[in-house]
Amino acid sequence: MQQAPKVTIGIPTANVFISSSLPAAGPLAFGESGVKSRVKNILSFKKPGLWVILGAIILCAGTIVVLASNPNLTGKADTKAETDEKRVTQEDLYGLYLFDENLYTTPISSYFPPSKGIQLYYEISADSLVIIDKEQDTTKEYPAFYEKKAVDENTFNFSFSDMEGIPDISQYKDCYQYAVFTTGDSLEYKLYVMDDEVWIASFNGEESWLWSIYEIIRSEDKGTAPIIDENSEKKKLQV
Repeated sequence: MQQAPKVTIGIPTANVFISSSLPAAGPLAFGESGVKSRVKNILSFKKPGLWVILGAIILCAGTIVVLASNPNLTGKADTKAETDEKRVTQEDLYGLYLFDENLYTTPISSYFPPSKGIQLYYEISADSLVIIDKEQDTTKEYPAFYEKKAVDENTFNFSFSDMEGIPDISQYKDCYQYAVFTTGDSLEYKLYVMDDEVWIASFNGEESWLWSIYEIIRSEDKGTAPIIDENSEKKKLQV
């Protein structure tokens, strides 16, 4: 039997598969496979400009500040030391104040509640409260008795004698009564601080019914100051 033709046919067929070219292995660097291209890229490298470097430094510094900050994401209240530091002292309250908003007026009052823009001033000092009413052209003085007391909803609402329109103090975190201004008769004023708001409340009658509550702000916030006419009628109430 002749075997030669089989050998001749099998060898070319095998060469088809063996001769398939595969990519040559080479080092991977700079995205090129040729050494010459890599050398050219290295030699053509230029140092970044000054503004590029400064921009990168500023960006890095900003990132460090943001990452180093420690925001209060837990929702927990401040510590006692931090809360005490934020609280207002008696001396912080001294100064001249201007009427800003009527928060409450008893329904049985025969007077219309004041409106914004009225020239009604309150001068608070260590010794007294002076009420300057430019509309009525009067000045009244009440001796001061300072004593800081915490106020909650129950003790605050008790003074309203079940009347409607009671201011809601549940929205405030720190509620305090700082002073009472009175001459010893049936009329007296109480000074409250609700967080960063200052309230002046008036009480009247033998049972000290709450008559009104005004929010007052420092007069410099409005850019005004009272001008007291020395010839105006002055009513000073003193003990």
